Amino acid sequence: MKIGCYAVLFTDQIRTDTAAVLAGMGTTGGDGVELGVRFFGAERSAELQGLLQENGLSLAALHVSITLADVLNSPRQVEQALTEAAQFVKDMPDHRLLLTGIPTNGDFDQPDYGDVRFTQEAYCRQFAETLGAIVKRVQQQWDVQVFYHNHHWEFFNGAMLY
Repeated sequence: MKIGCYAVLFTDQIRTDTAAVLAGMGTTGGDGVELGVRFFGAERSAELQGLLQENGLSLAALHVSITLADVLNSPRQVEQALTEAAQFVKDMPDHRLLLTGIPTNGDFDQPDYGDVRFTQEAYCRQFAETLGAIVKRVQQQWDVQVFYHNHHWEFFNGAMLY
């Protein structure tokens, strides 16, 4: 088993003082780090890879967040977000993306996720099929693994969305 840390715990410091944060992580004996795409643009991939190697760490996964409703409303936008993340990890030793869906309105305790369609089975099925097709294309094109990082809200409505 490998042990790592999700760098979101360092908030904006992971973006502004990446070298120091990773150096500190490297002293813990941990193996890797999970980073959010919101902290790094694709242009920083080589920089990050160098800092990880320098500190004996690996990128366990790059965390990508999408708005749940965007899968139904803007599937191309979702695919673009995953594609950009895949381009970021393509030169890393491990090609892993961690995908999280967030509610439209940012209210994580509403059973409709900010969109009433998510209380209806047909739309949840459409969501799953659309997201599955997007993920399959990205995986095949970029040779990445995509995992879904769930939270408590996916289990509302009898876990219909999940």
